[in-house]
Amino acid sequence: MQVKAFLIGFSVGTFGLGFFYWAQSRLDGASSDCEESSSLIGAVDGNLDPLPSARQIALQNVPADPFAVYDPELPPLRVGVCAIIRDAEAYIDEWVDYNFAIGFHAMYIYDNSPNNDLKSWGQKVREEGKNVVVVPHGMAPANDTQDLAYNGCVERFGNESDYIAFVDDDEYLLLKKHADVSAFLREHLAQEGGCLTVNWARFGTSNHSLYAPIPVTRRYMLREWKTHYRVKCIITVKDFDKMRSPHAVWMKPGVPYRDTSGGGTYDHEDDWNMDRTDDVAVLNHYKWKSEKEWWYKECVRKTVLGDEKSCGEDSREGTIFDDAAWKVLRSRVPKYRAYDEWADHA
Repeated sequence: MQVKAFLIGFSVGTFGLGFFYWAQSRLDGASSDCEESSSLIGAVDGNLDPLPSARQIALQNVPADPFAVYDPELPPLRVGVCAIIRDAEAYIDEWVDYNFAIGFHAMYIYDNSPNNDLKSWGQKVREEGKNVVVVPHGMAPANDTQDLAYNGCVERFGNESDYIAFVDDDEYLLLKKHADVSAFLREHLAQEGGCLTVNWARFGTSNHSLYAPIPVTRRYMLREWKTHYRVKCIITVKDFDKMRSPHAVWMKPGVPYRDTSGGGTYDHEDDWNMDRTDDVAVLNHYKWKSEKEWWYKECVRKTVLGDEKSCGEDSREGTIFDDAAWKVLRSRVPKYRAYDEWADHA
């Protein structure tokens, strides 16, 4: 009987010891998960590290691409945008978000609608903390409408910005070698001042016939194979004289007028650069959008210039796939990533 009791006790003890080691190994294997959970629990009662902020979570979720969210190494320059806009409500939020995402510090928008349609919108975005100013500019469309708005913008807001880019609501500055517009201008404009020109890269309909509520940079990714000769200007405010055209400026005597190469082959009005410089930056121009939008813009609504010279002009689909601007927007403004799952049937 004693031998039998001994054997039973030995078996139970052996089983208990084995179970102990098995349980310990399970606990060790789960330690990393437990630590992660305990850090979240401990954060509530203040004993451990605090919960991550919304910004930290956003940074963790940014995809590893060349346009990741950035922290500027140097204090940003004061770079503003002057624009005159007419009937652009469908896309204006995306355009504003993109420009702030690449480092512009202010946007001065001249509203060319007859009834100052953007007044309420402008008040709301300012309440969100965005440095956007909407100025009524309801004069009838004419050849000098855009020039008058740009001249007035520099005169009124030049004390708030050291550099100003003259761009439209369908134009998106794409930086190929710089994280933000301040770094871009430090290398190519700030030292010598004057005017810096950027050539167009024109994007077509991308085979879309109708409007759809999808961001421009997401929906239109087919561009012309060759960079366009037309330019837009970024000026040093202290060197500015007046607008020459919507695409060219008069600068004070002796200051440079050039592209990112330091040169440029310009026509007699300085609004074409036949070098088509595009290795550092281009201005993505979403000229056509969908076929119906193109027809409405040129033949019904008309532009701020008031002409119909493009009415009847065929739209272009585009031939070269280019999603660089979309990568910038979706990585720096995470809310836009939802559109990657959006079905587009138009």
